[in-house]
Amino acid sequence: MGLYAGRLAKRIEKELVLRRRTKSCLVRLIKKMRKRIYLENHCYFITVNPYKKRKIFESDRFKALYIKTISYCRNKFAFKLVGFVIMPDHIHLLIIPPMKRTVSDIMHHIDGVFANSYNKANVSSGKVIQGKFWEHVVRNQKDLEEKLDYIHNNPVRAGLVKRSEDWKYSSFRNYYLDNNSVIKIDKM
Repeated sequence: MGLYAGRLAKRIEKELVLRRRTKSCLVRLIKKMRKRIYLENHCYFITVNPYKKRKIFESDRFKALYIKTISYCRNKFAFKLVGFVIMPDHIHLLIIPPMKRTVSDIMHHIDGVFANSYNKANVSSGKVIQGKFWEHVVRNQKDLEEKLDYIHNNPVRAGLVKRSEDWKYSSFRNYYLDNNSVIKIDKM
């Protein structure tokens, strides 16, 4: 059972015993308490959006800044980066958190460090990244391959390039061209 799932189950059980909850009350309680479920040694497909869907990553300068932020946070948290793509208005990551760390810990830190750096570079303040990110637990090898294909073909589908290898800020180059010039990834 994941790090958070065990605590959630105990809390729900305690609430049921203490308050003799009905089924409808239990559903409301779970929705109120719902948080992310963390599974150790699992890969997560993450989607990050800039605040108000701004296209802050149109500039190579800020794509490079996000890559630098990932590298910094990777050294600090020792997570594995399996795949990535930085699009003008969103980012996809495939990461595997280390033991005793959650995907939320990592993403909170990446987003915070990037926001500070972005605001400093723009001499501005305020929100840069949307408060919440979307995540999907990768279930098996087929699911991983589908997510990598999705990531690698995203710039082509968006009409930004004709071929995946032409998009610099994607792990396609790592996997198929053996090019680690942007960032080194942990191939699976």
